[in-house]
Amino acid sequence: MQVLVDHGDRVLSLAILAFEGTCIAAKLSGIHWWYKTASHAAELTTEFYNPCNRNGYTPIATMLKKHDAALNFTCIELCTLDQHEDFPEALADTEGLVWQVLNAAWDVSIPFASEKALPCYDREGYNKILENAKPPNDPDGRHLSAFYLLEAQPSTH
Repeated sequence: MQVLVDHGDRVLSLAILAFEGTCIAAKLSGIHWWYKTASHAAELTTEFYNPCNRNGYTPIATMLKKHDAALNFTCIELCTLDQHEDFPEALADTEGLVWQVLNAAWDVSIPFASEKALPCYDREGYNKILENAKPPNDPDGRHLSAFYLLEAQPSTH
């Protein structure tokens, strides 16, 4: 994990010099497979050390805060129930992961941006995006700083 954080620290130091005066955002992938296991094995294979007894996203968010950088995270439209029905063997929990990363960013007061992971053509997916963009009943009034709509056209084939 420290290797990942140190690498991000070095890259952001150079990016800030190259893009002086521009807000920088670091994009993290939503590795939600096996999130419902104690080890979070899929995250471990990508250097995110996030087992069930440790928040592996806090060191990343803290490093981003050092550089006044935003965090961009994907898969904000996915619902855990849909993932469980389609791929029960994946032991995925996209909603749990999104909430954990949102809170890691908000706890250190950095901007949080997001984007969709997959094409989304139903009301349920867009409602999930809106729910995560501005969580209902949040006493702190936290919300996304930006949302990137990556939308491919439906296939006509």
